[in-house]
Amino acid sequence: WVYCWDQDQNKMVLAQAKNPRMTGRDKQLWGVYADKDSVLCTGEHKFLVYEKGWVQAKDLVPGDSVVALNKGAIRHSDGFVMPELCGGITRSNAAHHRNSQQNDNSSENLQCLPIGEHARLHRKMEEKTGFALFTDEQRRSMEDARLRGVLA
Repeated sequence: WVYCWDQDQNKMVLAQAKNPRMTGRDKQLWGVYADKDSVLCTGEHKFLVYEKGWVQAKDLVPGDSVVALNKGAIRHSDGFVMPELCGGITRSNAAHHRNSQQNDNSSENLQCLPIGEHARLHRKMEEKTGFALFTDEQRRSMEDARLRGVLA
C-alpha cells in the first residue's frame, strides 16, 4: 500500500502499489523535518508545500511550510488509513492497532474506536503489561528509544 494524491477526488488516498521496483542505487538521502515528524527520502521525493505546490526534497528551503497531513485531514501513519477506516478523522475517533505493533498499518490490523474507548483499552493493556508501573521519565526514555529504532 502507498499514499498518493488522487487528482479526481482532489485528496490523499491509500492505494495498492502497482509494479513496485527499485528506481535507483546509492542515492543521497534527505531528512525532511516538521514538528515531531521526519521523513528520510531521496531528493526527488515530492512534498506538498503551502503557496508553492509540489516541491522535491532537494529543492526545499528553510521556512518552506510542508502541508501537515494531520488534524482533520490526513495524519502520519494511522491517519492515511483513517479516512477510509472511520469515514474521516475527527477528535472523537482513533485508529487502534489490534496487534499492538504501531508500525503495522495494514488495514487488517487497524480498528476505528471512539477516543475514550481507545484510551480505556490501552489503560487495561498497560495494567496487564506492567507499563503503568514505570515512571514518566522511564516511559519517555523508552519512547525516545522506540522512535530511534532501538526498541520495537
